[in-house]
Amino acid sequence: MLFVTVISIPSEKAKEAVELARKLKPPIGINVREAVVLFGKPDALVLFEAPDEKTAMGFVLELSQVGETRTSMAVPIAEL
Repeated sequence: MLFVTVISIPSEKAKEAVELARKLKPPIGINVREAVVLFGKPDALVLFEAPDEKTAMGFVLELSQVGETRTSMAVPIAEL
């Protein structure tokens, strides 16, 4: 399953967010396809694969340590 998480990071947590991103080791079962910083809000985007919603939620909870997260399940266009 493919997921997209966007993160809005308060300015006072910017350094903490950078440290988390550098040290982030996804749990077993999570494959991060892409993680990028955005100009404007939201501040970051993480595109990742997880075997199920429960595993995805555990990973998103780690990301939510530094800001407000919103996660959606994604479906590749080729699969439609």
